Amino acid sequence: MRIGESLPDQFISSLVLDPTNPQILYAAGRAGIHKSLDGGTQWQAMNKRLDRLNVRTTVMNPLDPLILYAGTNGSGLYRSIDGGESWTPVPLVLVPLEQAAQTS
Repeated sequence: MRIGESLPDQFISSLVLDPTNPQILYAAGRAGIHKSLDGGTQWQAMNKRLDRLNVRTTVMNPLDPLILYAGTNGSGLYRSIDGGESWTPVPLVLVPLEQAAQTS
């Protein structure tokens, strides 16, 4: 069986592997984020509180695998602190270029 074969949408834009447990995978795509606890055989949707399901990228905190970030197409950046069980928006603040250059 291929990884992701049992996902509702075969398009995967991002795949994250838990460095502490190789059986835990996160797949992101047009159907949101899905988590596998068995190396990719079965998947569970992890989309609680995502405003849009079209997820383009996911990243795991290398120091804490329960902290994940998801970048969506259309509703911004989200963070999970519970291994993808729920998501909260991360406010993005635009800083004028001149101000950004002064702080770096």
